[in-house]
Amino acid sequence: MPSKWMNASRDERAAELERRRSRSAYLEGPHADSLRLAKAAIRDGVAKLRSGNILSALMFLNRARRAVERLPEPTVENTWHPNSHRMIEVRDWFFGKCRLGDERISLFRMAANFVIVLYDYDPPYRHMIDEAKARLDAAGWTPCGEEDLIRHDWGWWDYGYPVKAEGESCDCGGRIEISYRLRMRPKARRGRCKECGTVYTVRPWRGDANQVSQAMLSR
Repeated sequence: MPSKWMNASRDERAAELERRRSRSAYLEGPHADSLRLAKAAIRDGVAKLRSGNILSALMFLNRARRAVERLPEPTVENTWHPNSHRMIEVRDWFFGKCRLGDERISLFRMAANFVIVLYDYDPPYRHMIDEAKARLDAAGWTPCGEEDLIRHDWGWWDYGYPVKAEGESCDCGGRIEISYRLRMRPKARRGRCKECGTVYTVRPWRGDANQVSQAMLSR
């Protein structure tokens, strides 16, 4: 608790919390009902799954999916907690980089949105997530790729390299030499200009750079 609220009365603290939470779109009304329905359906679906009743589990999980899809996507404007806003920023950054197919992106985004809404709405889940985050911070986190002895660049992740079509030259006019193939479909490779050293993602499509970039983003 912030020090300035330590000496405040319970009523004062409750009133301030209510004022802050009033920004959230999920605390009352139909959105709160959808969230409660989703939580209950997930709980029942997991219980059915553990008991071996696959059909009933799928029915409950599909009910949860429909309930989550009725919720508005969390934004800074319709959530109240500062950590919800941080997770929204990370979500937008992540999906700005991830180039997986539409079906998987839709599934991952729905799951991310549900976690953000749950955090913003539900104090017990917020406490669990906060405790897990604090434990991770204390334990430390090995940076991406540090333990991978064989380097992998994935074609479904935007590393920020400029895109060129196969056969195109570097902006300086130099030849782009292929370094290695990325792990993705369709085939793509990492290339480096022999003259200036600029690194590129080389796609198999022909055409101007704008068409290549649009093709990349549409995947």
